[in-house]
Amino acid sequence: MALTYDKYESSSLSPMTHQEYDYYVDDAIMAVRGYCHGRIPDDLSEMETQEPTAYKAIEKCIYRVTERLKDFDKAFNQTDGIASETTDGHSVTFEKRDHASQDADLYRLIRKYLMPTGLLYSGYDPYWDDRKW
Repeated sequence: MALTYDKYESSSLSPMTHQEYDYYVDDAIMAVRGYCHGRIPDDLSEMETQEPTAYKAIEKCIYRVTERLKDFDKAFNQTDGIASETTDGHSVTFEKRDHASQDADLYRLIRKYLMPTGLLYSGYDPYWDDRKW
């Protein structure tokens, strides 16, 4: 796989650990592949040589999605889930942690990086769909 931890570490301001990266990167790749309607090959090194511009966008996107998935887990696994609390009359507001809003957030992130590539188009695109990776 062309998406190594070393590349990720050099592209991130505050990288996660190698173990965390290994845990989240496969889910990130699958999420991006899903939104690209199967247009990304299993072996990303093929795309790196044939479509370097699109590959760079995918690489950045996958690294950011990996970080976002880690953030989702961190937010979802917080024990208290308190968004705000006041002591005057003691009012507590809890965070809403639903997966639909996380999916929408992931799509916005993926769209930010991949919209210019044409990979997110849901119809038939002869440029991407007729490729034999």
